[in-house]
Amino acid sequence: MKMYRPIYKQVQGYLLLIFILSLSIFVTPVHAKKAVHKPPHAFEKVTFMVAPQLPPDNIGGQHLGYFNLPVKPHQQLDLAVKVINPTNQAIHIKSKAYNATTNDNGSLDYQGTHPDDPQLLKQPGTTFIALPKKITLPAQATQLVHFKVAIPKRGFVGQKAIGLNLIADQPAGKAAVKNRYVYIIGLVLNGQKLKPPHQKGLSADNIQVRLVSPKKEPAISVQLANHDPAYILNGRLAMALVNQKYRFFSYHVIRKHVKIAPNSRFDNNLLLGGKRLVPGIYQLKVKIDSHNNHHTINKTVKITKNQARFINRHNYRYLVLQYCLMAGLSGLLLLITCLIYFKKTRLKDAKIN
Repeated sequence: MKMYRPIYKQVQGYLLLIFILSLSIFVTPVHAKKAVHKPPHAFEKVTFMVAPQLPPDNIGGQHLGYFNLPVKPHQQLDLAVKVINPTNQAIHIKSKAYNATTNDNGSLDYQGTHPDDPQLLKQPGTTFIALPKKITLPAQATQLVHFKVAIPKRGFVGQKAIGLNLIADQPAGKAAVKNRYVYIIGLVLNGQKLKPPHQKGLSADNIQVRLVSPKKEPAISVQLANHDPAYILNGRLAMALVNQKYRFFSYHVIRKHVKIAPNSRFDNNLLLGGKRLVPGIYQLKVKIDSHNNHHTINKTVKITKNQARFINRHNYRYLVLQYCLMAGLSGLLLLITCLIYFKKTRLKDAKIN
């Protein structure tokens, strides 16, 4: 048996080498793959598919995936989206346009989740667009859906951000629950360039203590507003709230890759994380840094047991100075009273002696 052991080990080594080579063939990435034609029933769960037909002047190129167009005053645009129905039933598609807004903590929304703020967005981009309300797409059909964009005579400054929503329900079948499919195509209209001297940046307009979803956690929410008609993309948003008397009572949050829509308002939540909300006077500092926006906000905040509000910093300093003056005067009066009392007492004792 000893003479066969080296041969056995050699055969075992060859088998292991063959196994490794065969495994490497299966894990080698394939750069070209032959198209596989799926039967019609494979598309039953797909309601429809879309492909925006980007014009040659689309900023970012033809493969960007959304419309990003330079526009001029009084310009008329005819844009199209290719809609494909891979199912065996006709599909009824609704179309809606929503102005881009900002979700809590800085993310974009194009589905109309938040109402437009007329104080910030005085000229909504959706008023420039005419969409077909309903589209009927036959089975196994492909169709170009056209929509028009009409720029006002005076044009506009900055960007208008819109989400084109194409909505359809899954064809009725045996399933009791119907799925709704929503495809969102971005449309960014770039008007006259927004120059730095006219940029207003962010502002902190309100502060409150509330419970935030989804876990109903207690948080200090600062309402921030983007007054500029321009995106703030991939920004770093830092927020700190520090007690002015006891500085170890502080709350901090830093968010990266923040995205804020033009002329929109949102809440930036600072979770308490189990910390007790200590009443007092706090200093709030909010700082945003992005490639096109660098802005710092400083506010004075008064926090009670269950609420917070902004107060005027100068009034606060005046009140502190007034308190110090009153305390100083009270101390001086007390000192004078004590001196007069002791002087009278000494005079009285002198007379008696």
